[in-house]
Amino acid sequence: MTSYDNMYTIESESIGNTQEFSIHVLKCISVSIHEQELLERIFETILDDIGDENVFIFDLTIEFCFTKFRKLYISVS
Repeated sequence: MTSYDNMYTIESESIGNTQEFSIHVLKCISVSIHEQELLERIFETILDDIGDENVFIFDLTIEFCFTKFRKLYISVS
């Protein structure tokens, strides 16, 4: 299994009842099946940080650097 621990950072901040996460991918990765593994790892990290509370992700932006694309934004609202 590939280790992604050194490929991204996640910062979180609590504002009232809202937990905000800032995700930054540190290394460019080529378009491959490993993107899904990286996304799963990022979400696992976020959910571990939140705990077992009811989770509602209403605004999420992740920036990746790919070989063919400058930026890819994934937003969940």
